[in-house]
Amino acid sequence: MESGIRITLIANAGVFIEYDGYRFLVDAIHQEKDHPFSVVRPEKLKDLIEGSGSYKDVEYILYTHCHSDHFSRRHTEAYLKNNRIEALFMPRTCRKGVDPGDDSCTDWDDRAVMLIGENGERKTHRLAVDLAIHAFQTDHLGEEYREDVHFCYVLSLGSANLLITGDADYHREVFEKALSGMSIDAVLVNPIFFNNKKGRTIISEVMKPREVIIYHIPFEEDDVYKIRKMTERDMKKHAQMNCIVTSLTEEGQSIHVEIEK
Repeated sequence: MESGIRITLIANAGVFIEYDGYRFLVDAIHQEKDHPFSVVRPEKLKDLIEGSGSYKDVEYILYTHCHSDHFSRRHTEAYLKNNRIEALFMPRTCRKGVDPGDDSCTDWDDRAVMLIGENGERKTHRLAVDLAIHAFQTDHLGEEYREDVHFCYVLSLGSANLLITGDADYHREVFEKALSGMSIDAVLVNPIFFNNKKGRTIISEVMKPREVIIYHIPFEEDDVYKIRKMTERDMKKHAQMNCIVTSLTEEGQSIHVEIEK
């Protein structure tokens, strides 16, 4: 592939990221439909689990949290049965204050990196000379999800840093702590984060990316809350932000992030 980072939408917040031979599936293996968002379509899920084409033996799998529009244990286990991976990153437990032995997301083997920590506490996993995964805990958006464990990731790919926020809440102090001393080239944020003034302030004053990519947008047939229209409206309304703003809305759509030399 060409130089830089390629981000391809699978469904919802599920993305396939490629950089210089490294591949990542983030929040991308799920199909349980108990929520108003999109799931991975059957044909795509089959390709993922069977490891068709570029999905064969993907090096790294990451999950921000255990909600069913981001993560499926049974489908992830099916992928692991059919494919070799280097590591899987996800929260050690689904709920804050709960013993992982009683509420563990997984009990998988040593390929799984089970994350624990305090909000904003950044932990770095150096995987190669030009590759690191930084993980830090945040609150999940919405008071009803406040006790659900959620992690953000920064992928350090060569000289570039890609921030993946999942369903993180817009708490400035958490991002200030987690991103201290780190520059962000591109960030994936969901439409609610971008729609909120506090979220946009964090983007412009704390993250300071060159590019904002809005994702976690339902496919048209699933968009009962008109999130697609809200995103289009917000992108036009805030087009003067000091960065590029794009969105991922369709299965297979890709965005290429350049890496500055």
